[in-house]
Amino acid sequence: PHATISHTTNNENTLLTGEMIDEESQQQKVSLDNVHTLSTYELRQELTRREKMDLFFPENKGINYETLLQGMVHLLRQEEATVKEKHLLALSEEQAQTRAEQAKIREQRKREAIERSEARMAAKKAAQEQSSLIHGVN
Repeated sequence: PHATISHTTNNENTLLTGEMIDEESQQQKVSLDNVHTLSTYELRQELTRREKMDLFFPENKGINYETLLQGMVHLLRQEEATVKEKHLLALSEEQAQTRAEQAKIREQRKREAIERSEARMAAKKAAQEQSSLIHGVN
């Protein structure tokens, strides 16, 4: 097993030290920040990989760089909105759970304070009764 290094494009798999590197790991993730750098071919390949070509081009008409870019940007914005929505939902669930935990803690503290208060009142009453017995006997 010798190390093989081949000079290939980003779309081809590369052999390094005898291990196959996944094609997706070589390609950078397409995002709104870098979608404009893709070529027409790369845009078409990405839309095809995502199985969205038929959504934007049902009859394979009007396919050019601008329309491919518009379609890809539309998809990326939808994905971004979905991710934000999921994140907000997770945050709201986390906040609700935190509020519930804090309410339990407050309720526990309140019960403990009431118990301490009742114990003090009982001790004070017992002390007054004992004091009245002692002073009443004298």
